[in-house]
Amino acid sequence: MDPISVTVSVCNDRSSFDFCTTIFSQAAHALEARIKKMTEIYSSGVGTLKELANTLHVKASSDMEQIQNKVSSQTLAVENVI
Repeated sequence: MDPISVTVSVCNDRSSFDFCTTIFSQAAHALEARIKKMTEIYSSGVGTLKELANTLHVKASSDMEQIQNKVSSQTLAVENVI
């Protein structure tokens, strides 16, 4: 017998029903707390990834500028030699 069928058969009389309602309520609250925690972790991770992406973008821009400056200076040096 699957867990749902067992639960339904146990919760048939009134006193068991009240007990089951309490258990289900506690389970629902526990699940809500876990979902909230997972949402917080996910949001935190997304925020961290956005910060990393911005940092990498700034670094890439800086590296590109340095490369362009180096190419320009080397081009001028070659032109002066020729």
